[in-house]
Amino acid sequence: MALINVQKRGVEALKLFNNSITTRRLYPPEAPQVSNAASLGFEGVQQYVADFGSLSFSLERNASFVADHELSPEILDSFPNLVVYRHLRHLGYSAIVIDETVDRFTYNQIVDAFSVTAEKIARQGGGTQLITNMGLRKYFQQSDDNLGGAAKAQSDLAAHAKKKVVVRPELIGCLLGEDERPLVQEELKEKMRSVQGATEVVVAAVSYVLQSIHQQKRIYPSRLFSKMIENSGMMIDQAMVDKVAGSLGNDLSANLKNTALCVVLCQNFPGNFGLQLYNSLISRLTFDRFGRVVGILRIQLERLKIGGEQEAQRVVLQRVLERLFETDRGKQYQKREKTRHIIDDGERERRKKRLEVQLGSLVGGNLQSLESIELLRHLPRAVSKLLKGENRAYVPKILKYLVSYYYQNKNRNLLPWLECVFELTEKIMESGNQKLLNPLAEILRDSAQSAAFGEELFEKNIIILQEVMYSYWKKEEFRQGDAILALLYQLRAGQIKNAVGYRKVVANVQDNFIDRTILPNLLQQCLLDHTDESLIYRMVLQGPVAIRFMVDSLIEEELTENRIKIIDILTSVRTFVPVVVRERLKDHMPWYGKRNLIKLLGETGKEEDAQLTLPYLQHRDYRVQREAFLCIYKIGGRHRKRLLLAGLDGAPELVMINIVEALEEFCDDEVALKLGTILPDFMHISETEREQFLVTVMTTLGHCRCTAALDVLETFLDTKGQKTARSVPGHLWDMAEEKCDSLRTALKEETKAGVKAASRIRKSALRQAAAVGRDGRASALFGPSIEKTVQELVAGGENEQAQNLLLELIAVNVDKKNFNRAEKIREWLVEIDESALVLIMRAVELIEQGKREADREDHLEVWSKLYDALDTEEFCELFGAMIHRKYDPGQRIVTQGTSMKSFVFIDKGRANVSFDLNGEEVLLTTVERGGCLGAETRLEPSNWTISATSVGACRVSVLPFERVAQWEESCPRLIDKIKQFCADFRSTGTMIEENSLDRRAHERFAADGKVRAMLLDSRDRRTGGQIIGDIKDISAGGMAFEIVAKHNKEGKTLWGARMLFQFLDVSFESSTAEVAGDVIAVKFIPGAADGEELLSVHVRFDAVLHADILERIQDVRV
Repeated sequence: MALINVQKRGVEALKLFNNSITTRRLYPPEAPQVSNAASLGFEGVQQYVADFGSLSFSLERNASFVADHELSPEILDSFPNLVVYRHLRHLGYSAIVIDETVDRFTYNQIVDAFSVTAEKIARQGGGTQLITNMGLRKYFQQSDDNLGGAAKAQSDLAAHAKKKVVVRPELIGCLLGEDERPLVQEELKEKMRSVQGATEVVVAAVSYVLQSIHQQKRIYPSRLFSKMIENSGMMIDQAMVDKVAGSLGNDLSANLKNTALCVVLCQNFPGNFGLQLYNSLISRLTFDRFGRVVGILRIQLERLKIGGEQEAQRVVLQRVLERLFETDRGKQYQKREKTRHIIDDGERERRKKRLEVQLGSLVGGNLQSLESIELLRHLPRAVSKLLKGENRAYVPKILKYLVSYYYQNKNRNLLPWLECVFELTEKIMESGNQKLLNPLAEILRDSAQSAAFGEELFEKNIIILQEVMYSYWKKEEFRQGDAILALLYQLRAGQIKNAVGYRKVVANVQDNFIDRTILPNLLQQCLLDHTDESLIYRMVLQGPVAIRFMVDSLIEEELTENRIKIIDILTSVRTFVPVVVRERLKDHMPWYGKRNLIKLLGETGKEEDAQLTLPYLQHRDYRVQREAFLCIYKIGGRHRKRLLLAGLDGAPELVMINIVEALEEFCDDEVALKLGTILPDFMHISETEREQFLVTVMTTLGHCRCTAALDVLETFLDTKGQKTARSVPGHLWDMAEEKCDSLRTALKEETKAGVKAASRIRKSALRQAAAVGRDGRASALFGPSIEKTVQELVAGGENEQAQNLLLELIAVNVDKKNFNRAEKIREWLVEIDESALVLIMRAVELIEQGKREADREDHLEVWSKLYDALDTEEFCELFGAMIHRKYDPGQRIVTQGTSMKSFVFIDKGRANVSFDLNGEEVLLTTVERGGCLGAETRLEPSNWTISATSVGACRVSVLPFERVAQWEESCPRLIDKIKQFCADFRSTGTMIEENSLDRRAHERFAADGKVRAMLLDSRDRRTGGQIIGDIKDISAGGMAFEIVAKHNKEGKTLWGARMLFQFLDVSFESSTAEVAGDVIAVKFIPGAADGEELLSVHVRFDAVLHADILERIQDVRV
């Protein structure tokens, strides 16, 4: 019953395992069916392993086995699609053994290995390479290792004996008593009348019987064998019995292997013929052969458990041994064995005394004792005993002398010595005495770097080193373990000259012997502190298996925050990442998994990898499309232009616009001709994107200084007035004409030469700047006469015109990402007139805005936390509902008291948030890029309780509540996700309450004196602009001062500004009294002279003003 239960449980486990594989093949990875099947399969297999030790699925010839039990045809037919054994053949293995080391992650990896296609196996270089790359080699077997020793012996015997069969099967059946036909019996009797004929028939019958024993998978006395011996004894002439028995003894003893011979000797040999055959067989065995047979039988006895279903087989083997020892050869063998034991015992005693002397000499500091091979072989066991006894203090001395001996003799042949060190290291690790590992680890690291002892010893050195590394980590001695990992990485990367030829050895050891059980916990530690470089290196430097684990975790991770951290970790250490990404990129996975893999490739890949992402420009999810475009742009290199042009074919609208914009840097005939093929299809572009598409195409064509670009634009203009082009706005036709005019002028002027002609072009560009737009201004501003032009304007008193010209030049440099030059031009602008705060602040805003956008960040990246939580359907709904708007500096975005009808998401720039308090507009905060207005709303009718004003150019995305309400039935989960996202923002009520408390916290005092206010950028660095004002009142938390403004926009410009305030009438010996703060309100004061404005500027300090400074300011009297 127990055997039946094992078989039944094994078949149940096979069904669960097979179901995990078939489900993985049928459904996408994110489908719930996949995770459910994997979970059930792992739990079922884990339970079987817990009960029986291990679970194996194996192949032998055409038979399929579960845990060494052959599956019957009925069981095999009960599976609708049994893929396990078929895929084992594809992989080139005969068995897989799942034991207690298989965790859930490893189980999923095994299921993945059984799910790969034949093409992928071929791409990996075969099944062995695939399994090795996945770090699963220890679980797969390529031979019949899964069979027990006895079964293996029977297999060998049956295969060998079969070669001796030269007799018709009918004769064998007759000898076994299974064929009683008279004619056959007569033929058999005739055959048995000769020694040769009898020998051939009996050998053939022995072969047949042993095959039947082999099929039973156990050693037992066969009834057929006894029947065959009895029938042979009756048919062989008594005068021939000795000769036939001798002939059979010679044949069987000479041709059968030891394991097969054991199976024969376990049979019964009845009758006179049987007795003579048995004695003949035994007598022809040499003492050495006899001893090997006895050894095999003794080993089998040791493996069999006492009692239970194995007891019968124990009894059989015990009787076989007893019968062997009753023979003359057996008695002689026992005498020799006893004599040998006596000799061995004496030798062991003498060796023990020699070793005690040598060990004592070594403890005393005599390094010459390490020249003894005998001592080196015994030293690991001796040290193990010392650690358990009273003389454990000797061990550190022994290790110290081992290190000294190594460095004194490292150039000699130290093979026996190193093997001693390897075994000694394992013994000390078993003892748990971690401190004693340090000197041995030092030797192992040095010998690995020297790589002077051959490949086999080098491999063992690396295996032991890796075990030592894990031992250190388990004891939380991370510094020592990390040092070994760094060395293994250097060896694998070929950074150590002596070991360059052994890089593959290191790779195989790392991949095959990696401790997969530590990876989940290690990854969690990395996620908790992804800035800890030592943790990151500990994870990723373990090789491709660890990287694959991280990539798989990235694909399956549901938390956006964790996905971002994993990407950061993988991109910070790029080793092995591209290889793993290339492997997984073609696999089916959720959109975010594909997006993240492409992002990884963009950060770590090479030029040739960009081609892999080209198909994903047409992925159904725009987030994947966009990441594929960015990947091509980042790593495309010399292939970028070709890939971008190829990507235009069939690209979705948004990606097409991105590609056209990116092609601007390659403006030539090829680009112009390609754009000429897509421009006529503008009517097929959706209305929401059509205008942007036309603007982008015409802008890029305008930069292509070639006749092909001009032809394309003129062809487009020819369609004006046609029915298909009536929806094109008039300003786009104007833009097309301007681009044509610019191209004609540029092409015409390119044929002229000389400095005078170039000068006329620059002057013409300056005169036509307003009409041509920024492109024309840029051409002029980059001319060589710009410095002279500015100097002439300043000399003529036209400072404002000169500064405007410099501001245009700053804008051009920001567009070109030339921020250093833009900063120098800003300094020049300040030198001309430091009181021109409007222009100076505008210059600062342009530069900072350009820096924030230098990495081509856009709406999707700003709101990635929101979008990453959405599936493809939800993303398309939300992304399509967004309305994008632009605001000029100082323009109202929302107004207090008006109806609140939408969320407002800040995509670019900043907005000052304020509220009206008794007629005074009070600044609450400044909302940066990534902020949200209206986040606290419950999607119910209400009014804005705050106002928001653009600081500089600002771009926002508006989500109407009306559109959100439509999702209550069609997409309710999307509304929940939006509300959850908005809950992270501070509410308006909280900001108003905090501000009100802040304003009441400090008493204000009337004051006099001067204050210098200097503009700061977002990093609190001085920008050069400054003003002088008169202090009116002050407190520890803020102040008010008055200034006379020269420009009517200066008040709006100052509101929300970041400034450093220096109190000019208060000073200390070592420093000037100063404090940083924000301008929270600017009020107009009537009574100023014509052309000027008197402004009251209200400031909130970053920190409470020091009491000494406040007291001195109050003492100032003008």
